Amino acid sequence: MPVVTHPTPTVSHVVTGTVTNVAPPGGTGNVSSVGTGPWFIETQSLDVFYERVPACQRGFLADHDVNLSSVLDISGSVNYTYLQCRVEAHYAVVSSSQYFASGLVIPQKFVVHPVSADYQGNTYGTLNPASGHLGPQGEILTASGWYNRRLWAAGDYEIQQSTSGVYNYSFFEFHCPSGGNFYQGAGDLRANFRSVMGSIADAGYKDLTECKDNILQAEKSYWLPGQYAVAQETAARDKTIHLLDYCGENIKTGFRLFGENGERLLGSPGGPLTEYEPGHHDYT
Repeated sequence: MPVVTHPTPTVSHVVTGTVTNVAPPGGTGNVSSVGTGPWFIETQSLDVFYERVPACQRGFLADHDVNLSSVLDISGSVNYTYLQCRVEAHYAVVSSSQYFASGLVIPQKFVVHPVSADYQGNTYGTLNPASGHLGPQGEILTASGWYNRRLWAAGDYEIQQSTSGVYNYSFFEFHCPSGGNFYQGAGDLRANFRSVMGSIADAGYKDLTECKDNILQAEKSYWLPGQYAVAQETAARDKTIHLLDYCGENIKTGFRLFGENGERLLGSPGGPLTEYEPGHHDYT
């Protein structure tokens, strides 16, 4: 699998907000102190690695000419920016005869490690943990995974599901009009995607408006109009929650997330994590 690397985050913050799923259960799960099992132990986690990218109107440029707020050297403009993400997730149920005094439920919580600069070192404002800013790149990690321990019941079964290298966009055949070549169409984010997104980025960054029919499908997650600045992230916490729930829901169903070869998660070798439950995400 590709190695994901980011510059050292400058701040971090827990994901909280006014938008939340149904509150997950807590405490001992109404299991008395019985000591012996067998026990049903359920766990799940979700991690999201993100990059903010621009959609531009511009001429054919060299690789170093575009960032999240400007198109350099010749006339051009950034129409909007959005997040492209790589998602990793895990779900498991195991049977255990280990001694436990009681059942236990721990909700799933997340922490954000945003980076204030893009891969070129450009900054777009000061990240404020209190505001929940995501910035131009970073990662949203499961800080404490969902954990559910109760007595094993009839109909329970063990299962292990995990996936990595799953994306919220899918590349299609590369095409640029007017005889444009690969380098003219790919834009300057290709090198960034190669380091962050792995092998899928070797085909190049293609979501620029002069490259038609270039992305088979893409979710414009956390869409912001015009040139990007941190000050645009006025509802960052709620939008982060929406992003996490979107990833969790589509990890579960297999729709609107894609594997490394552009296939829907539904048809990828690992398949969707059918048992993953985004309702266990806790944003309190």
